[in-house]
Amino acid sequence: MRPLASAEVADAAVRYIAGRQCRDGGFCFDRTAELEEPNLADTWFALSGLRWLDAPVPRADAVVRWLEGFDAQALHDEVLHHWARSLQGLRPGWRPDAGTLARIAGLALPAPEDGPGLSRALGVLLRRVSLQAAFGLTRPQPALVQALLDHRHEGAWGEPVANLQDTAAALRVLALLGVREVHAQTRQFVDARQSAALGFDNTATARYSRVDILCAGVDACALLEVPLRHPRKVREITLGAQRGDGAFADVPGALPDLQSHQSALRLLAALAQADARGVPAWLAP
Repeated sequence: MRPLASAEVADAAVRYIAGRQCRDGGFCFDRTAELEEPNLADTWFALSGLRWLDAPVPRADAVVRWLEGFDAQALHDEVLHHWARSLQGLRPGWRPDAGTLARIAGLALPAPEDGPGLSRALGVLLRRVSLQAAFGLTRPQPALVQALLDHRHEGAWGEPVANLQDTAAALRVLALLGVREVHAQTRQFVDARQSAALGFDNTATARYSRVDILCAGVDACALLEVPLRHPRKVREITLGAQRGDGAFADVPGALPDLQSHQSALRLLAALAQADARGVPAWLAP
């Protein structure tokens, strides 16, 4: 198992994930002794967390059986991603049937528009492109790439103001589309968001941090080859969001969930694999 920050942190993180597993194999972040509601989103996040830790999946055969009980054609696009990526991770070399592959290949990739829906549009694009990439189904998208680049203003993306999260989201999508453009103004924007006090600031005026903002900063630095200036602070804040039961929240003291948990583990894995320049690893979601 990959220790990340320490063996104790990793062991506790694995115990938390194992405690979220339901009797039928799926996972549910708010599982209790009386209530079990396994779902595809939490199962994908749980399996992702174990992947970043390089830890075995508990009762993997039961998870596979649970996943195989779904009709792929009945799943909407977001959970289709979670279902297919989960099975792929559990069964190396697995591919959906021809009809499902055709559906994945044909997923619409709408260009984002300016406005308050930019963040959501980038999130939808990321899920769809990452699903296509997982099965080698991406193809050149020059119009989409140009539309994404047209939304960059003075090196950054964001509505209503340029911010690290939207910038990282756009860079992730571009990377999965095969575009790794190291743009000078974008590098300057990302580097300027590094903070000795908070690891990263989301905007030029924001003075707060969360694990998802730190993830955005680490991913942007990885994709733009910007060395981290405050990796210890990033690690410190992330580890501060881990509770005594091993679960990571988005901020210290908040309630955890499996999405925040796997995000924190992915961030720590990227830090642990930084190169000699201090550039973190790019770990495709």
